Amino acid sequence: MAIDATDNALIELDEIKRYLKLTTNDEDDFLQQAINDWSDALETRLNRVIKSADYEDERHHGGKLAILLKNMPVSAISSITVDDEELDSDDYTFDTDSGIVRMATGYPFDGGPGSVLVSYTAGYETAPGDIRRGIMQIVALEYYLSARGQKALIKSGENIQGGGVTYNRGPQDQERIMAGLERRYSRR
Repeated sequence: MAIDATDNALIELDEIKRYLKLTTNDEDDFLQQAINDWSDALETRLNRVIKSADYEDERHHGGKLAILLKNMPVSAISSITVDDEELDSDDYTFDTDSGIVRMATGYPFDGGPGSVLVSYTAGYETAPGDIRRGIMQIVALEYYLSARGQKALIKSGENIQGGGVTYNRGPQDQERIMAGLERRYSRR
């Protein structure tokens, strides 16, 4: 049974196969699962969704000068409701890159705890190049570190008596790539 790409898969199966120079379908399930898993892991680590999606009724507290939406970049706000009253689109401004929403008047949002509901669209239609490249490198490492791809890694040392082999690449490289993406894209 073939493994399907999840909605948040950040690269396509064909891309990683080209990158790895694989021409058969023998490794498709392994690679697709790795793409799905590492895409999930990145979004969890960043505490945000990368691909564009609609968010309904994200709840925020009133009484604040600005609201920080959980996901970004924000492409559209479909509605903002404060205490069950919808604001007109000219009542507020928002910064697409940061996801910060402010009242146009400069005053705080009315209402109390949890009284501001925002429905919006945010995320990237296509993941940025550095995210795509990072996921590609991480999935390639996953492949190379598996029994399937170890023959492609460069051996840095081999213990003939114990049979142990050390490779130049490992999980620490996957962590380094994830940490770099986290520094650039994390929603703190």
